[in-house]
Parts: sequence; C-alpha cells; structure tokens
Amino acid sequence: MPRYPKSLSQRWPPLATLLVSVFSFIFFLAAWEATVRVLNIAPFLIPTPSAVARALYVGFTTNPTGSGSYLFAAVSTYAAALAAFALSGVLGVLCAILLAHSALGERIVMPYIVAFQTLPRIAIAPLFIIWFGHGALSKVTLATLVAFFPVLVNALVGFKSTGRGRLELMRSLKASWAQTFWLVQLPGATPYIFAGLDIALVFSILGVIVAEFVGGQEGLGVLILQSHFAIDVAGVFSVFVVLVIVGLALRGLLQLVGRHFLFWAEAQSGRAL
Repeated sequence: MPRYPKSLSQRWPPLATLLVSVFSFIFFLAAWEATVRVLNIAPFLIPTPSAVARALYVGFTTNPTGSGSYLFAAVSTYAAALAAFALSGVLGVLCAILLAHSALGERIVMPYIVAFQTLPRIAIAPLFIIWFGHGALSKVTLATLVAFFPVLVNALVGFKSTGRGRLELMRSLKASWAQTFWLVQLPGATPYIFAGLDIALVFSILGVIVAEFVGGQEGLGVLILQSHFAIDVAGVFSVFVVLVIVGLALRGLLQLVGRHFLFWAEAQSGRAL
C-alpha cells in the first residue's frame, strides 16, 4: 500500500507546535514595536506593544472599584454577557423544541424572528436604553435577543434532523414523547445546539459592548469610548487585549463542556439503539 506523508500535526509534537506559536507571536510583537519606533509613527495612530502593556498594567492596578479599573469594567461586562448567554441558550433551545413539534407555529413565528434579526443592533440599542435604563438590565436584554437567534436556528435544525427511522423505531416500541425526546432527539441535536451556543457566546459579548457604547455607565465598552475621546489608542488596544483573552478563555471552556455533552449524547443515542 502507498504511504502518504504525515500531516504537520502528526509530524510535530504538541509541545513543538506550542513553542512555534509562542515564538511566532513574540516575533510579531517585536516586529510591531520596531516598525512603529523606526518609522516614528505617532502614538495616536498605532501604539507600540509596550505602550499597550503599560495601559494594561495601569488599568489593572488602579483602584478596583474606580471607574477606570479594568477589573471592575470586565466584571460588569462579562457578568451581563454570561447572563445573556445563559438566557439565550435556555430560551433558544426551549423555543426550538416547541417549533420543531409545531409546523404551524414555526410558519407563524419564524418570520417575526428573522425580521427582528435584520435590524441593526446599534439602531435598536437606544430603544432598550430608553425602556430598561442605563443599568445591567438593558445590556442583558439586548445581548440576549442578539444571541438568541443562532441558538434557536441551530437547535431547530438539530431537532428536525432526527432520522425518520429512529422515530419510527421509538414509536414501534411504544416509547413516550419524553423517552423519544431524551433518547433520540436531544442527543441528535446536541452538536447543533453547541454550534449555536458557540456563536451565541460571541454575540452575547458583542451585544453587551454595543449597549455600553450607546448608553452604558460602566464596562469595557465604556472604557473603549473613554479612551477614544481621550485619543488614547494604547488604551483602546489594551481593552481589545482583555476582550480577546477572556473571549478565548470562555470559548475554550465552552468547548470542554461541549465535548463532555457530546460524549453523553453519543452514549444516549447508543442506548436508544
């Protein structure tokens, strides 16, 4: 039999791949720093990585309860984002279950949901500020509605993709609706649900940031605006760094949880057969 060349992931051990990634990132930062300094680029156009690092240090070492504290702002933003993520996940899956079992309900409700999703987030955010105030409620509400759609659509596709043969098998065994749902439909839809949750996690953070841009009193979005007004580009980049790092950490955690549930779904599906 012909022997095919191994892929890069097979030829390189994980540690070597990690080291290459780390050194590549360090080289990128060094090149960025050198380019800005050699070309004498103005700091209000592109800051140096060292300036961004200083802004991060100042932001995290200031009074934790102060308005300029990165820690206080991050807690405010991500508390609202995680609340919106949880609500959008629960509501999206519940609505998908209802619509998957009611073709008439899907035809009636889905056009309204799609129509709402076509509205620009930045345009509807002021309405939520008027209705729910400048506090956390407006941020959570807007972010929930933004993140709700991908969960609903993916979960609905998952529930409707259950093989007809499996459903007929459960009917022939005189299984109840709950047994069919728990042993067949939910395990089959689990990969779709987590695909929707993966998108919803990002959308919930973006929804909170948009609400903070429009009328927030605290949070990372407010810090970005304040840095913009002060022409502190290094401060803006430093908040971006916080958003990227925390976002990647949350997504990694979600993927770990997802792998656990996918294993459960496969086990449940195997039991059904």
